[in-house]
Amino acid sequence: MRIARCTALCLLVACALASATATVLHDPEVRGLGDGPAVATLGEPPSGLIAMKGVAVPGLLDPRTVNHPLVSGIAKQFEWRDLEPVRGKPDWSQLDSIFGAAEGAKKWVRLVIYAGMSAPPWALEGAQVERFARTYGPGTGKVENLPMPWDTVYLNNWFEYLKLVADRYGRSPAFRIIAAAGPTSMTAESTLPRAPGDLPKWMAAGYTPTRYIEAWRQTLRTYAALFPGQYISWSTGGGVNIDDNGRRAPWLATLRTRDAVIDVGIEILGRRFVPMCDCLQLGADRQAGINKVLELSGRFVTGLEMGCRVTAPGCAAAAMGAPGDPPRGFTNALDRAFRPTASGKHIRFLEIYEGDFLAPAMQGVLRDAAERISRP
Repeated sequence: MRIARCTALCLLVACALASATATVLHDPEVRGLGDGPAVATLGEPPSGLIAMKGVAVPGLLDPRTVNHPLVSGIAKQFEWRDLEPVRGKPDWSQLDSIFGAAEGAKKWVRLVIYAGMSAPPWALEGAQVERFARTYGPGTGKVENLPMPWDTVYLNNWFEYLKLVADRYGRSPAFRIIAAAGPTSMTAESTLPRAPGDLPKWMAAGYTPTRYIEAWRQTLRTYAALFPGQYISWSTGGGVNIDDNGRRAPWLATLRTRDAVIDVGIEILGRRFVPMCDCLQLGADRQAGINKVLELSGRFVTGLEMGCRVTAPGCAAAAMGAPGDPPRGFTNALDRAFRPTASGKHIRFLEIYEGDFLAPAMQGVLRDAAERISRP
């Protein structure tokens, strides 16, 4: 029964892809799927400031945030296991609330659902998994099952859920961006566990850059077909430093893998491809992702997400270089996000934690961010 369902879904996606993907590269109107619209119109390119609430923070966004005059879009991070704890019986209450709030306030939505370690247990039955510790994000340090990025059982289960999401929300005028996930691990970013002891596990599991890139090809094709009226964001990452012979490779190999996935995204999605990095803070380890996004600005809609909530204890000091001064720390991050580029272009949107929108001391620097992002 599971094989039949997976096969049917793959055939549905493949049939839709032939017309949907080819059309979207040249025309904003593409054919929808399932119960979605017969014709889906691609909306205006997303731009402005996004108010975001992390997966670790319970509850939905505060109405004061949704209605904040500087907020153009809203985002709430979710874990798949919380949204579909039982196969085929999704709980729509939280997503309904987000879309309802956005539509009521005339804001747009970037939908962010974590797969990978956040998959429900039923979705991993029969899948190839390995145990890794979370190195960042919710539950840091906790050891959990991670489905291998290329595993077809897991990916087909994920695609089945995405089709349910597309059928329910594909027509919403607020639905502007969906974050691509699937060959992911701890969040919706395209990163994989890379702690010192993780490399032997990846070697034993059969990781190669080609398998990882092809998993992203399959995933982005599915998103292209299921969400013809949305932009697809992809957050930078680069797999692990193993070559196609299964041997340890230099760190620069991950940058080549990252660039290969970006090329796949451009090929499949065209102008709907939205490169972004969830990494805006100081530090040389974040700069490669920021630089890549800035390099692609102008050719594509691009965005950055703040690396932490600036008003949280320690963030302004450790990540933004401004101990005890969140507004100054935020400005430090803005200077990095809007530094001059060769093309003269800049990012189109900036995702900021909700707590910073609600802090009275941040209102001046938030206005500065909105003004910078609105410049031609």
